[in-house]
Amino acid sequence: MTTKFRRFSSVIVFAAFVSAVGSRITVVALPLIAVLLLKASPFEIGVLSAAGFVAFAVAGVGVGAMVDRWSKRRVLVLTNAAAACVLALVPLAGGARFVTLGLLIGVNFIASGLIATEEIAARCAIAALVEPAAAGAVYGRISAAMAMAGMIGPAVAALLIGVFGAPDAIALDALSFAVAGGLMLALPAMVSPPPLAGAPVPLVARLTAGLRLIGDDALLRPMLTVLVLARVLGAMCLALEALFIVRQLGVPPSWFALAFSVGGVGALVGSMLAAGVIKRVRLPMVLGGSLLVAAGARWAMSMLHGAPLLVAIGFGACLVALGVIGALLSVAFQAAIQMRMPPAMMGQAFGAVSTIMGAAMPFGAVAGGFLGSALGVHATLMLASLGYLALAMTLAPMMAGRDVAAEVAD
Repeated sequence: MTTKFRRFSSVIVFAAFVSAVGSRITVVALPLIAVLLLKASPFEIGVLSAAGFVAFAVAGVGVGAMVDRWSKRRVLVLTNAAAACVLALVPLAGGARFVTLGLLIGVNFIASGLIATEEIAARCAIAALVEPAAAGAVYGRISAAMAMAGMIGPAVAALLIGVFGAPDAIALDALSFAVAGGLMLALPAMVSPPPLAGAPVPLVARLTAGLRLIGDDALLRPMLTVLVLARVLGAMCLALEALFIVRQLGVPPSWFALAFSVGGVGALVGSMLAAGVIKRVRLPMVLGGSLLVAAGARWAMSMLHGAPLLVAIGFGACLVALGVIGALLSVAFQAAIQMRMPPAMMGQAFGAVSTIMGAAMPFGAVAGGFLGSALGVHATLMLASLGYLALAMTLAPMMAGRDVAAEVAD
C-alpha cells in the first residue's frame, strides 16, 4: 500500500472511529430513554430497535447501486452531515416532556439509513484506495477502531447520562457525525469504475444484482446464511438487554453503559486477531467455534442474578466474549467480499449484505419484544442462547471442507 493511500485509508478509519464513538452513546441512550423516561413495554422496545434495522435493510440494496456511480467523497460528507442534523432532534426536544416514542423511532430510522449509506460508501472508498491484498489489514484496522469506540463510547455515555440525562447525551453523537463529515473532505475524488460489460441496466435489475452475486458465490452464500441467522438471535437479545439488566435486575443505567464499554475490549481483541485467524484457521472452525461461544455467552447472560455490581460485571464479561467472535466474523466476511466481487459491483455487493443483515435484525428485534411479552424476558434470552447452539450444530456443516485462506485467494 502506498504512503498516499495509507494516509487516505487512515482518514476513513479515524472518521469511522469518531462517528462510532457517538453512535455507541446513542445505542445505549435510546433504549434507556424508552425504558426509564417513557416506561415503554418490551414490544415497544422491540419496535424501537427494529426501526434502525429496517432502515439498514431499506437503504442497503437501494443505495448500493447508486454509490457505485456517485462520488464516494460526496456521499461520505453529506451522509455524515445529515445524520448529525437528525440526531440533534432528540436533545433539541428539550427533555422528557417533549421526547416521544414516535420521535425516537423516527430518529433511529432516518439516522440508521444514513449510517448504512455512509458505511457502504466507506467500503467502496476502501476498495478504490487499497489493493485487495491489503484489504484484510484495512478492515482489521476499521474493526479495531470500532472496538475502541465500543470501549470509549459507552463509558462517555455513562458519564453523560449520569450528569445530563439520556436525551442530552445524544448531542455528542450528533457532533461526532459533524466532525466525521469534515474529516472526509480530506479524501480524494474517487472515480467510479466503469460498469461491467453486459451489466443490468434496469433499476430493479441493478438493485438485485448484488443479491445475485452473493447468492451465486459458493463461499459467501453459506457464510451469509450463518451470519444472518446469528444476527436474528442477537437482535432478539439486544432488544431485551436494557429491560433485563436495568429494570429487572436493578443495575444502574450508568453501570449498564459501562458494561458495553468493557465489552468493547473483546471486539478490539478480535479485530487484532482477525487478519491472522482468517489466514490460518479453517472457516468451519471459525463459524462453529464462534456460534458455540455465542451460545455460552448468551446463556450466561440469561442466568445473571444477585447484587447489581456482580450482574454488571457478568454482563460485561458476556459482552467481551460476544465482541471477540463478532469482530472475527465481520473482518473475515468483509475481506472475502472485496476479494471475490468485481470492483464495479462492490457497492451493490456491500449494499446487498447490508439489506439482508438489516432485514434480519428487525425481525429478531420484534420477535424478541413479542416473546419477551409472552414468555418473559428471562425465558426469551434463554431461548436465544439455545438458538445459537442449534445453529452451530446444523449450519456449520454447510461450510465443511472450506478454507478462508484458500478460497478467498481463488
